[in-house]
Amino acid sequence: MDRRQKNARLVAKNNKEVLQTELKVLRKLNSMTEVMLQRNTMLEAKITELKLRILTIISSELELLKQRITELEAKNAKLEAENARA
Repeated sequence: MDRRQKNARLVAKNNKEVLQTELKVLRKLNSMTEVMLQRNTMLEAKITELKLRILTIISSELELLKQRITELEAKNAKLEAENARA
């Protein structure tokens, strides 16, 4: 085997090793990406759940505030009527 053939085989061997290493890296990156996508899906679900809880709380608080405004308006009307008579 001459020098050129030895170099060609060495280059081919190195290329094969590089490709195998790249394949391992790509597999690892793919695995990490899948984990990150699963985590992202879980976080999106949690965010949606929290948004719904917050909206429910805000809606309840808004209803309480509306009731309180109605009560205060009634009280104000009563006081204005009393002041008008006095």
